[in-house]
Amino acid sequence: MLNFRQIKKDEWQEGDFRPTAMIHRPSLDILRNQDVIFEESEEEGVGRVKFARFKTSNNKPFLIIEYLEPQLPITYILTLNNSLIMTNELLSILEALDLSYTELDWVNEDIDIERLSDKQSKHA
Repeated sequence: MLNFRQIKKDEWQEGDFRPTAMIHRPSLDILRNQDVIFEESEEEGVGRVKFARFKTSNNKPFLIIEYLEPQLPITYILTLNNSLIMTNELLSILEALDLSYTELDWVNEDIDIERLSDKQSKHA
């Protein structure tokens, strides 16, 4: 069972959310085809995107954004921009989504890959 829930706009915690990781898979694939209601918008320079807001079971907010224009699906995970806790945030989100860091195609430079690898291998 996945350990996250979609939240409504009025529950959302505003903040400086930044891309933390990217994966070349459709968002519904990452979300295991959960019943998710996406919002769509037009982003300058990248075209149409769809996004949804979530919280992990331990209240870590995150966004899933899928860019709809490219040929390959591109989905980003966004977390609050705080380099001191960004690796922990991503670990919580990957665990909630039942994803491994090895499935990611890109991670933010503030992510400690070695720590991410070590923590996930201990939980495997």
